[in-house]
Amino acid sequence: MRRPTAKQNLKSLAFLLLVDLVLGSLFWIGNYAYSIAHGSAEIILRPLPFYWYVDVLFVAVMLGSTFYDRAASRRLSVWQRRINVWLMCLFAILPLMHVRKHARFSASALVEQRMFALGEDTHRYADMTDIMLARYWILSARGYNGPSSERSIFIRFNDGTQWSPTDSELHAGEVLSTEIARLISDHTRLPVQYLRPDIVIGQPRATRRRE
Repeated sequence: MRRPTAKQNLKSLAFLLLVDLVLGSLFWIGNYAYSIAHGSAEIILRPLPFYWYVDVLFVAVMLGSTFYDRAASRRLSVWQRRINVWLMCLFAILPLMHVRKHARFSASALVEQRMFALGEDTHRYADMTDIMLARYWILSARGYNGPSSERSIFIRFNDGTQWSPTDSELHAGEVLSTEIARLISDHTRLPVQYLRPDIVIGQPRATRRRE
């Protein structure tokens, strides 16, 4: 069996990246369309686009090995193709569920569609007690554990629960979080609380300096 050449490996990699780019973009567009089609909103939060290309990476690998198997310089057998199709369908579940994920801020409520939830969660503005803009603690797989450089919005409700884009894994920088806070404040007449920089939500007790 001939070993694949560098040129063949490069073609396989290029095909894999192309499939990942196309599939990731399709799921990204699908998430955009899904959130718009499910109700009017003044502001909509969605996952970072980066997630789509990571979610479909395994699907792209399966497609690449099924339709463009040049790395091994051979054709796949019928059973290998069938296994790849089954794996492709399995790996497609995650991005398909991810397509539904978003949060909408309407004139009267925050409506969130979680990734694996069957229905939407509706949080009425009338049930909100606090609107806060604060820094939050970051736990990163890259090795950085510490306070965020930007503020994010944190909302508390009269039942004691709390909501934030960071907890829901939705993208909202400080500018957008401030815009959301002002929007809710206009509808509820609740003041926007800017917490002190030394107050970091979610910070572990062991990392806090003793006064």
